[in-house]
Amino acid sequence: LLSIALLAYASEELLWTPVNIPGLKVAEGGTLNLGLWFYGGFGWLNTGWQLWITHDAGRSWTLSLTAPEHRLFYDSDFINASEGWAVAGIGPSFLFHTQDGGKTWQPVEFKLTQTSDKPLLPGNLLLVRIYFKDSRHGLGTFVIDSFPQWGGSIVARTEDGGQQWREIARNSSFPQLFGFGDQVWIDSIYSP
Repeated sequence: LLSIALLAYASEELLWTPVNIPGLKVAEGGTLNLGLWFYGGFGWLNTGWQLWITHDAGRSWTLSLTAPEHRLFYDSDFINASEGWAVAGIGPSFLFHTQDGGKTWQPVEFKLTQTSDKPLLPGNLLLVRIYFKDSRHGLGTFVIDSFPQWGGSIVARTEDGGQQWREIARNSSFPQLFGFGDQVWIDSIYSP
């Protein structure tokens, strides 16, 4: 049984207080997908199977989105308290978009355009990491799951909110993608 200890810190009292989230489910083996982010009083918690939202700096949480059957949330990103994206996978990837702070989510049908003439190993192409600078511009990492063999990855960009992705680099490993404002960090990129 896996559980999360979520603690809230109140700087004026210098105390940590446990926060209870009834109904919280963490994906077994999905701990690499766990994430907790805040922008002021707005925040979101990715447990692998569930995406939770807070509007009061973590004092209370609301279940916002549950991953499709037999899928895990790989990543999620918000550009403000209203607009964000979540990606779930294992098999085909699913991309979701909200413009109302997570009250409702719409599926986004997306397509990747490859620009390299180098062939990819056959396998499932999964969107696993996302970062959005604004409503239209973002970066994503696609991995090639050629079980039992690893097929590498593609870093791509979107200029239409996630519907069309265009390859900008290839990698033989699994790059992580981090961003803040105009700054983006991608580790271990190699594209000979």
